[in-house]
Amino acid sequence: MQTFIEFITEGGNIRVDGVAAEPIVMSKVDRTKLVKELIANLIKLNKKFEEVNGIKIWDKESFLTSGKVFSGSSQHFINLDISDADYSKHKKETGDIDVQVSEDIESMLHDFFKTNKKFGSMTYLGQSASAIGQISSLFNFQGMNIQIDFEFVEVGKDGMSTPWSSFSRSSAWNDIEAGIKGVMHKFAIACLDHAFTDTIKLQKGKRNPKITPTDVHFFAFSVKNGLRPKYRLIDPKNKVWEAIPAKEGKYTTEIQEIFKTLFKKVPSKNDINSFDSFVGIIDLVKKYFNSNQQKKFVKAFSEFLFGKSAQKLYRGRPEKDAEVKMAAINHVEKILKIKKDDDLIDKYYKNY
Repeated sequence: MQTFIEFITEGGNIRVDGVAAEPIVMSKVDRTKLVKELIANLIKLNKKFEEVNGIKIWDKESFLTSGKVFSGSSQHFINLDISDADYSKHKKETGDIDVQVSEDIESMLHDFFKTNKKFGSMTYLGQSASAIGQISSLFNFQGMNIQIDFEFVEVGKDGMSTPWSSFSRSSAWNDIEAGIKGVMHKFAIACLDHAFTDTIKLQKGKRNPKITPTDVHFFAFSVKNGLRPKYRLIDPKNKVWEAIPAKEGKYTTEIQEIFKTLFKKVPSKNDINSFDSFVGIIDLVKKYFNSNQQKKFVKAFSEFLFGKSAQKLYRGRPEKDAEVKMAAINHVEKILKIKKDDDLIDKYYKNY
């Protein structure tokens, strides 16, 4: 099973010049006050950036005040229509704040932070050197050192993140209510096509090609790029296939097309709504996959979480890794009535 490093950017864990990011603990803060102050500070950052560069980070202040440019669980942290009590019931702490910005200003934003540090009540302390495709930065305000991740994404002509940029970094509220992290949603999507594994005649090699019967699933999923076919038919008469190099892959980020490809169904509006969350995807698996396909999906998902190549979500913290992964696999077991592989799980944590 392939690992998907691109999926994981666990929040609230960077360190800058010996200063570590702190989680925002709901029992210790006034969330409403903090959110209002954060947005006010980001608006000042936006204005200062415009003064320096002649363009804005976010075209309209309403993108910030409405919460539209925030991603992952930060969408819900910012959304004051969710009461402080309801939010803290399901999220005891928030590791970081994720906000999306245009990939076109990546170098400009890096340069901007070299000389601009103060934005209202918020002070920029620095950034992680290891972040890819984003600036993982540390700010101090309200007496806390808070991590804010600026995610560089594709934006549309309206200045807003594209539907794919939002979908691929989403964390649905009904998943949060079920105690399931948004990354499990992306892991589940990556495993859906495994329900349709098949044995094909696969040609390998160019100079001395050999044809070998091989079990494959036909598509690859990427948070950044979308969905692409992995194989192409090169000999229709004899039904011989070859692998498509990833660099030649033609990706689609059309959400309805991805659904149609993975479920072999034209989605309804309700289906697309369900596709936006992990719990919704498991409901769709129950609805559209037959018993054998469900078993294949569960096996692939289990290998993704606990197999030889499974990614450790929290370095050196197996108990935290288990908290996240077990919430997801337990939900799968509950809905699909397919028992989880306890031996696989035990072996994974013994070797964590």
